[in-house]
Amino acid sequence: MWLLGGWMAGVLTSRSGKVLLASVLLLGAGVLAYWNLSRQPISSRVNFVCVATGQVFALDRKEIVVYPVRNPKTGEDTLLPCVKDADGVVRVSARYGALLREMGAKNRYVDPETFVVRPPP
Repeated sequence: MWLLGGWMAGVLTSRSGKVLLASVLLLGAGVLAYWNLSRQPISSRVNFVCVATGQVFALDRKEIVVYPVRNPKTGEDTLLPCVKDADGVVRVSARYGALLREMGAKNRYVDPETFVVRPPP
């Protein structure tokens, strides 16, 4: 206890100091347990949109190795992760903007500025 200093060592060796420390630790453990229980588990599937066809695919997270992901129907590397917003709009994350620009003319359904996916016909 000499590392904590004289007054701190005295607080931790007294009965009231130990009760206070135990209470703080129990409260912290309770908050962490509640926080972990209230979180939803991560899905094993990820949604992807094909920038060439506009189709949305749900692929197993374990199958993903590199972006863009290969389209299971066309065999081309044109799939980027997407999410559906609360307003129902499907978007590609802006972090994939560089990949989207690299795809060039293949991209026919994702707006390169807003990353909103236009629905296929």
